[in-house]
Amino acid sequence: MPGVRLAGARIAGVIDVSDGEVAATLDLEGCFIDSPPDFDGASCRKIRLVGCSLPGFTAKQADVRGSLRFESCAVSGCIVVRNARLAGSLHLTGSRLGCAGGQALSAGGITASGALYAGGLLVEGNLRLIVGTFNGGVFLDGARLSHPDGDTITGDGITVRSVVDLSRTVHDGTLSLRGAHVGSLTLEGATLRNPGGYALHADHLEVATYLHGTGGLAADGEICLNDAHIGTILDLKGARLRNPGGTCLNAIGIRVDAVMNCCRDFEGTGKIELYHARIGHRLCFKRARLSNPGGLVIWGEQLQTRELMLQTAGPANGTIDLRDARIGVLHDEPASWPATLLLAGFDYGTLDPPLTGRRRLDWLERDPSGNLPGYEQLGAMYRGLGQGERVRTVQLARQRRRRQSLPRVPRAWGYLQDWTVGYGYRPARAAACLLVLWAIGAVVFGLHHPPPADGADPRTFQPVIYTLGLLLPVVDFQQEDTFTPQGAQSWLAFVLIAAGWILTTTVAASIVRALRREGE
Repeated sequence: MPGVRLAGARIAGVIDVSDGEVAATLDLEGCFIDSPPDFDGASCRKIRLVGCSLPGFTAKQADVRGSLRFESCAVSGCIVVRNARLAGSLHLTGSRLGCAGGQALSAGGITASGALYAGGLLVEGNLRLIVGTFNGGVFLDGARLSHPDGDTITGDGITVRSVVDLSRTVHDGTLSLRGAHVGSLTLEGATLRNPGGYALHADHLEVATYLHGTGGLAADGEICLNDAHIGTILDLKGARLRNPGGTCLNAIGIRVDAVMNCCRDFEGTGKIELYHARIGHRLCFKRARLSNPGGLVIWGEQLQTRELMLQTAGPANGTIDLRDARIGVLHDEPASWPATLLLAGFDYGTLDPPLTGRRRLDWLERDPSGNLPGYEQLGAMYRGLGQGERVRTVQLARQRRRRQSLPRVPRAWGYLQDWTVGYGYRPARAAACLLVLWAIGAVVFGLHHPPPADGADPRTFQPVIYTLGLLLPVVDFQQEDTFTPQGAQSWLAFVLIAAGWILTTTVAASIVRALRREGE
């Protein structure tokens, strides 16, 4: 087949084959081209430029029956391949594209049966790939792209059936992949810099398999993945996300079918937004360092996952919000608890480790809202584990927390119940009060016998039996009706009768609860 093959030539004037049928291949190596070649609307064979210097290239709506190669080229203007169709791949490996503040590559709507190869690419300006299709993948390993206050790559709506490899790329500006559909996305070791703005803007991103942000991914600005869908794993192990005073990871409404890892030295400076997120198996923050002083460090309201690992590397510097979240198993440890937790409506199956009632009460009391239902759920968990003493500890703490919101008189009555019978959850205390009152009554009535009723023999008075009869309201020892106390003794008798009703009822209720537990 005929072709044009030149090496080391300078080409003056315009190569213009627009709308033409070009049977020859174009193969230029080390050439200097004065004007942008024009292949708009052309139907041509493969085009290969290696080590060339040119002011731009245009091939809008071209039909290339092969690959379009710009390898190790220096392009000072824009490469325009909008809506072009490539039977092969688009190669930009090792090239330098310079269009500061503008589009260095305009490839919106491009369709390539092959891939985009751009390893080691240097760009000043924007790579515009909006609504493009690359069936063979996108590979920009080690590329460096600079477009401050704009997009380094605009891949909105792009379709890539296989991998998008942006490993070790450096971006000064926003990496935009909004609404993109890709097989997998790797950002291992990438650097994304856009302080105060979007470092990665990828809301509604669809990833069929995995998104890897490991290997030292560093982002200065917001990572936006809200309403994204990840087919298997979102892996951010060891990533460093920084956006002080703002959102470092926006994953509102994200769906991850398997695992989301923000662990193993993951660093999040700023708010992590996981509102209404759905994580299929596990969300992990183990050994992560989280900081957002004075604000939410994790906004996990309505979060759902089977397993949440919150054993962070030290207490999170900020508030963790798990209101109305639904978690199967929560793994945590006291050393990782933040100063403030929001837990209203938090629904969990198991706490690992369960810890003692006292330690878990400290966990619950970090919620400033009170969250009384949280005590019920904690008690239910301990009940399911057969730890009755911890259940009583939690229920007693619930009554004490509730008492803080009561008016003065009910609050005073609550204090009395707490001191005497522990709100019914400390039956031993009730029994001890009965013994003390029994001893007091026996001594007082023993020193000063109450006068006998009509016809009674005063010699039959037994102060110990008489006091016991007053304290036990359902038992008649035939002493309390035979002798009638007067004056101060009548008030003492009234106190003993009232206390007896309260304390014996408390003891009886605790016995019934114990028997019920044994029957179960």
